[in-house]
Amino acid sequence: MSSQPYPRTWTEFLDQFSSEDACLAYLEGLRWPNGFICPSCGVASVPYRASRIRMMCKDCGHQSTVTAGTIFDKTRTPLRVWLAAAWYLTNQKQGVSALGCNGCSGWAATRPPGRCCTGFAGRWCGPIAIV
Repeated sequence: MSSQPYPRTWTEFLDQFSSEDACLAYLEGLRWPNGFICPSCGVASVPYRASRIRMMCKDCGHQSTVTAGTIFDKTRTPLRVWLAAAWYLTNQKQGVSALGCNGCSGWAATRPPGRCCTGFAGRWCGPIAIV
């Protein structure tokens, strides 16, 4: 787990995830709590940072990101938005109504991996489940 606990209030969320870099650092702590481990060769070492998000293994040269293989992989939506949506969905005592979501974009944020919304015409086109 990350060294910092998950925020309990919206104010704590805004303080903890004040930037995209803070979100990346939090996800890195969740994915690699004992430091980076190359998904290709399995070596645990400090990676070379090819960019703000891309890391490269010094042993085999494999490039990886903290979001690779997750629902955040290749998204254009900022991580802060994803984490805010996750915080909102998991902190509502009475649950979240699908009516509170805004069309397909709201549906897409709550969709299980592999489901998609096609032919949206003002109605839901598939079941929504948060697991």
